[in-house]
Amino acid sequence: MNPPRIIRERDRLYARATDLTEGEFILDGVPRPGPPSWLTALRLRRAIRLLRRVVEINPYSWPSWFMIGKAYERLGATEAALEAFKRAVEIVPTNGSMAKEACAQAMALEYYDWAVQFAELALKGRPDDPAAHSNMGVLLLIAGRPADARPAFEKALELEPQSAGSKRLLALTQRVIVGELQCPTSVHQVQRNV
Repeated sequence: MNPPRIIRERDRLYARATDLTEGEFILDGVPRPGPPSWLTALRLRRAIRLLRRVVEINPYSWPSWFMIGKAYERLGATEAALEAFKRAVEIVPTNGSMAKEACAQAMALEYYDWAVQFAELALKGRPDDPAAHSNMGVLLLIAGRPADARPAFEKALELEPQSAGSKRLLALTQRVIVGELQCPTSVHQVQRNV
């Protein structure tokens, strides 16, 4: 194929994948209700195949890696979603959104070392993102550093004062600091206590 034809093919594949995934991604932490239907799952898998063809043509297409990650996330394939988001972060390490997505997947898998790295990148790229501060706070809490976690939750609340989740996380952290509760050691323990 000549270069213009390759570019047209790449764009056609990407556009088709975008059409197949419309309205199906989890955005800003707001999940779609319930698991995808069999038809939606079929469309998402087809979109992943198309996007994989796009990254064969252009391995540096971070939007394609992002969409692959989001499709896998919607399918509940957390490990595959993390791998796709990691590729996107490698391509655009200054994009806080990509790092935030990778952090969320790493936290879900309890890969906390990776999650901390991604959380740090997310904060560099999106210092005014309350969710990035909350993610860092949760990671610090899990690491047994509640005194360090408190300022992260306070910053999240400063940026989004009405956030019930950040208020509960800050209250949990306070209870750990004063000795009312043991420090949680996993995301699941944090979720049970908030």
